[in-house]
Amino acid sequence: MQSDGAASRPSRSLPNRVRGRRPSQTSRFVTFLSLMPTAVGIMDEDKSPVQKGSYMLISERMADAISEQIGREYLASIQYRMVASYFEREALPQLKAMFQAQADEEHAHAVKFIDYVTEAGGTVRVPSIAKPQAEFVNIEEAVQLALDSELNVTKCINELYDLAIEEHDHLARGMLQWFVDEQLEEVSLMSDLLTVVKRAGDNVLYIEDYVAKLPTPTPTP
Repeated sequence: MQSDGAASRPSRSLPNRVRGRRPSQTSRFVTFLSLMPTAVGIMDEDKSPVQKGSYMLISERMADAISEQIGREYLASIQYRMVASYFEREALPQLKAMFQAQADEEHAHAVKFIDYVTEAGGTVRVPSIAKPQAEFVNIEEAVQLALDSELNVTKCINELYDLAIEEHDHLARGMLQWFVDEQLEEVSLMSDLLTVVKRAGDNVLYIEDYVAKLPTPTPTP
């Protein structure tokens, strides 16, 4: 039998784990939710969502700039198809094959850009693509167009690289460095071809022989 003092002593409320009872499923679920990041995206300092999804490693400005370049790469791919078609009509199989390969390469470049923007958490918005040129006076005009296109692409790639530096976007700089190096090869290839075309004059077989001896292009990684 307990004493009156013991009976009047207030009972202590012990934690669930001490009393041998586990927390309820509801309490554990509430705790879990409190530890989860917001479902709409990363939150900035003022608690506003920055990006749908779990991350964003690219600014909207950079994503839009790269999207513009994607449009240029697709245009270059279509344009090189038109050049290849012209050489097919002129019965020049080596030049046709060369520009078909160039078209495939430009398409691969566009896909490489798309994959990068998407993996970085951005949204690709490809602009309208201009109509390519389909008719050419001669081989020199077609090759000159190709060289001019590569020079313009080089300028645009350099501008993208400058933007990456401005935004301290080291991931974009790393990706774009590959394109910077690639453009050196592309411009050199078209410049040399144009020199050969001008030297050959009407001797189209000389041009075909030159193209046949060119190394096989390295696939875009």
